[in-house]
Amino acid sequence: MDKQDVRLHLIEVGAKAFMAKGYHAVGLKEILADAQVPKGSFYYYFRSKEDFCIAIIDHYIRLYAERHLAVLADRARPARDRLLAFFAQEKQYFREKQCQHGCLLAKLALEMALLSEPIRAELQRGMNGWIRTVAACLAEGVAAGEFTLFQPPEIMAEFLYAAWAGAITRMQATQSLQPLEIFTAFAARELGGRLD
Repeated sequence: MDKQDVRLHLIEVGAKAFMAKGYHAVGLKEILADAQVPKGSFYYYFRSKEDFCIAIIDHYIRLYAERHLAVLADRARPARDRLLAFFAQEKQYFREKQCQHGCLLAKLALEMALLSEPIRAELQRGMNGWIRTVAACLAEGVAAGEFTLFQPPEIMAEFLYAAWAGAITRMQATQSLQPLEIFTAFAARELGGRLD
């Protein structure tokens, strides 16, 4: 593997480990062993575990935008339909993962936001990207007369993010999709339409 391939491989292995165990519960030795990368070469790719975590978050943000948020940018569909499709898609993702997967940003925020300013800033960047994307879709829907919001799009998007992140946390605690179903029912009622 060339340098970029090894770096990406380490990021992917690290992301799985952080998602499963968190930042502090997994050591670099374990990640390097899983990745089958010599221990001494880690610092060729990353300055520190903190720098490694920031690279993982950046990778996660880009993948999430490509694979999950992309539905919100499909202007061939009405904005309301895009928002409803987005949350339905997310619910289906967690159904397929049998409630075993959460949100890496939320997981790391709970553990690291107060301990590392660089990690906190990168987490905030990712969350802000979600909020901006949803707010833009909400604003389009309002402009097109598809729905009326009780708050400006930016505030509504903040609320939706907080409620969605909470529903995901609750889903993991209950090992049930019910919290997501409750969220999507409320979102569908507010935005109009159904979330199946």
